[in-house]
Amino acid sequence: MKKFFTIIGGMGTPATESYIRLLNARTPTHRDQDYLNYILVNHATVPDRST
Repeated sequence: MKKFFTIIGGMGTPATESYIRLLNARTPTHRDQDYLNYILVNHATVPDRST
C-alpha cells in the first residue's frame, strides 16, 4: 500500500458510515483493487452528546 489517507470520525458512527459509503460510491472503479486505500478511526465509546 503506497498511498493512503486517514479518516477520523467524530460526528457519530452513522455519519461516518454515510461518508464512507459516499466516498466509495464516487470512486471510479473496475475491480476491488481500484478503491482508495484509507484507514478509518471510529472511537464509539465517546459519551452521548444528545443527553
